[in-house]
Amino acid sequence: MKSLCLFLSLFVSTIISTTTHAQTLPSSPSFFKSDSDCVITIPNYVTAAQKKAKSAGLLKLALVPVTDAANPADTNPLSAGRGAVAQNFQMGTYDVKASEYCQFLNAVASKSDPYALYNDKMNSNPNVASISRTREADGSFTYSTKMAASDLPIAYVSWFAAARFCNWMHNGQLIGNEDATTTETGAYALNGAMKDENGTATVAKSDYCKLSDGAKFFLPTEDQWYKAAYYKRTGTADYWDYPTKSDTAPTNQNNGLANAANFFIASNADNSNSLFSHWNYQYSNGGKAPFLTTVGAFRKSPGPYGTFDMGGNLFQWVSDPGYAGTRVIRGGSWKKQQNDELKRTTCITANPAIGYEFVGFRIAAPAQ
Repeated sequence: MKSLCLFLSLFVSTIISTTTHAQTLPSSPSFFKSDSDCVITIPNYVTAAQKKAKSAGLLKLALVPVTDAANPADTNPLSAGRGAVAQNFQMGTYDVKASEYCQFLNAVASKSDPYALYNDKMNSNPNVASISRTREADGSFTYSTKMAASDLPIAYVSWFAAARFCNWMHNGQLIGNEDATTTETGAYALNGAMKDENGTATVAKSDYCKLSDGAKFFLPTEDQWYKAAYYKRTGTADYWDYPTKSDTAPTNQNNGLANAANFFIASNADNSNSLFSHWNYQYSNGGKAPFLTTVGAFRKSPGPYGTFDMGGNLFQWVSDPGYAGTRVIRGGSWKKQQNDELKRTTCITANPAIGYEFVGFRIAAPAQ
């Protein structure tokens, strides 16, 4: 039986209101023989952001094959049952980057953003800032990556925003509004959903916003994430303790050696979570924000299948529901939330409707 995840009680209520403005057109003048003789053409307005997204071309996110299908699950008493995956699949080599998420925003959120794909703190929080938003003269929005932030992992993305990114990828990266053709259907049948449900008489919690059959891109399940991060590939139920192919805790210094990651190590005896005890990689290299590292910066510390940063930098959303309307996050981050966050026995859940400065995501895909 799988061990219980630590419940991360971070509750913030967000109310999003939308207003629909109806416009009444005059009826057809009497000299038209029929309504079909009177055609009113409304031009398909293309914003500067949409032009920018189109000129960038299609995203091609790096993926690595995760093989060893039907591997046995972990038997560690603290994480027993995790990691078994029946089929081969692909995992994102890196967390989704700010530049990639920026292209998504320009494609679908330039006219309006009803599902809060953009969070103002993506620009205002210096710890993880990576994307700014500019209002154009016509009222539309254009999104740009901040200086030197293109290859940072994107933070402040809720589980629902990450799922909508997957839908957009699944649907061919179409340019348009946030609707059924772009963000609301595809890998996940979201259809306007902005929070998880605890389950009803007709819909079990595990089926709410469930991954659709035939999904082309999706958030990995916890078992897929766990396997890609920790499996030793021996054909037995043997897993690494840390996602750097090590049973020893990594360091947080990028000194060109193996077994390192960008994560929190307390600097004082009481193990406090104060600002000055966040001795992660960036703090120990001058103490200047942002405190993220570019994806893949720890080149000597890949996972067992060739992924990077599955430990540290940012936690990552997985598909699985947690407890009481939460979703699971894995991997640890630059900002401490729990002791030994990178270890395979540590599992945390968070509110999927909220974007956090310590949570990002990576995508998965079926095997080729």
